[in-house]
Amino acid sequence: MTSARTLVLPTLALTSLVALAVAATAQPEPPANRGDTRSLRNCIDETFTSSWTPYDDHTILVRSGGRAFQVTTNSCPRLADPLPVIHKKIRGGSSICGPHDVQLSVADSADRIPVPCFVQSITPLTEEQARAIESRRR
Repeated sequence: MTSARTLVLPTLALTSLVALAVAATAQPEPPANRGDTRSLRNCIDETFTSSWTPYDDHTILVRSGGRAFQVTTNSCPRLADPLPVIHKKIRGGSSICGPHDVQLSVADSADRIPVPCFVQSITPLTEEQARAIESRRR
């Protein structure tokens, strides 16, 4: 005859193991559902991007899917060239949500070897803010 005490301990151990297994296989929530501020609405979707326009040696205005973004880089003199050529290497899909999601390099119009430019920040802009940046070049 087994006592109730000897049945409870194995049952608790088995329940704990099942709970750990379920937790280990659970899928993480997408960023927008975690309260993360990096929702896809604040990301550049490269599949819908119409332009990457540099305005000085550290500011690029990006137009993507009807939205505007300011990409700020370290001091990158080639961005100020008359006809800079921006090369992008996107990590992990087509969405650029933060500085580590894209690797930029810039060449001049003479097709020299591209020089890396490190992204410091990506900021969504209102249309008025985007127009203010565009007016600096005129």
